[in-house]
Amino acid sequence: MLKFLVIVLLIIGIFFRFTNLDRKVYSYDEAITSLRISGYTWTEMVKQDFQGKVISVADLQTKYQQINPEKNLINTIKGLAAEEPQLTPLYFTLSRFWVKLFGPKVAVTRSLSALISLLIFPSIYWLCLELFQSSLIGWIAIAIISVSPFHILYAQDARPYMLLAVTILLSSGALLRAIRLNTKTTWIIYAATLPLGLYSHLLFTLVAAAHGIYVIAIEKFQFTQKLRAYLVALTGGILTFSPWILVLILNAHEVRETVGLPQLSLSVLSSVNLWILMLGRIFLDTHWAGGVLKF
Repeated sequence: MLKFLVIVLLIIGIFFRFTNLDRKVYSYDEAITSLRISGYTWTEMVKQDFQGKVISVADLQTKYQQINPEKNLINTIKGLAAEEPQLTPLYFTLSRFWVKLFGPKVAVTRSLSALISLLIFPSIYWLCLELFQSSLIGWIAIAIISVSPFHILYAQDARPYMLLAVTILLSSGALLRAIRLNTKTTWIIYAATLPLGLYSHLLFTLVAAAHGIYVIAIEKFQFTQKLRAYLVALTGGILTFSPWILVLILNAHEVRETVGLPQLSLSVLSSVNLWILMLGRIFLDTHWAGGVLKF
């Protein structure tokens, strides 16, 4: 009975993930994703077409919101490195190939995130098996996450959040398996998940750090073989990610300008409003331009 209910919820969740992909408002961040996919930079767009002349929507979309023969994948990566180095390139590389293969429509661009989000189901099931040795808990986790408004909302967002979620689950499951079996192969698999996560999103650095704290804690602060294996895996992951670390160092100013906290003084009401907006996304679509609740 439980498995039947889970399957029903899973079907509903998959349906929601692929429904109305082309009807929801294309957000500012998603438009920036399309700009990155095109290979053009924000600076080039401003210099070429924001010089006081009238520009049609069609011209902007044709040049800056789809694949162009004048630009290639290298231009996409260079644009990220120069203007948004805090956004690592894996998702945007996959998106460029995806859009090039199936076309520059809104539904196509978003469908990559929706497809990636499906990998969350086997990933969280595996993680639950490693954590609790219980298939029941794994099925319950799938049921919850399949109809989670938060996951459905971001599964329809042309941004790298679902890729980050999948890599977090895979890497955490791989770590638990490596600790449990403690073989060379399992540690190599875990080591491979680290650059995958790091190149998916920079926030994965917090996950890697949390893994280290976990290993140190369960090894009771002793420099054991498992801790050494983790450190070797981490070193390999850092070395693999080192080219982008250099990009972050060389373009630290752009990172501060893009993600640095603005020097704004918000009223108490505005602050509460913002917190409700963000936390509300766990339960409802609170997007300002087309969500169930508007703030």
